[in-house]
Amino acid sequence: MGRSQPNRATSEVLPVEEQNQLSMRARLELAVQICRRRPNLARTTTLALIVGTCLVFINQLGPLLGGPRPIRLWLEIALDYLVPFVVSNLGVLSGSRNGSR
Repeated sequence: MGRSQPNRATSEVLPVEEQNQLSMRARLELAVQICRRRPNLARTTTLALIVGTCLVFINQLGPLLGGPRPIRLWLEIALDYLVPFVVSNLGVLSGSRNGSR
């Protein structure tokens, strides 16, 4: 079966036939390479900053404004940014995989 539309995220990196034959380590390296592409990284970082900031306001504004700031609070804030970044990168990978079939 041929591709309906080539996807630049994976097709410029590796042909589809070879992607299906990759080891787990090679797939991980390919995933990192796709996520590190400038357009993908710019999009996922911007999204993570916007969504993460909203999550911080929703979840952490009270503790941030109201007293001591323990290390746990800072870890929760970091997760408020990390989770949207990871999810948006998974979306990039899913889209690049679906577009390359």
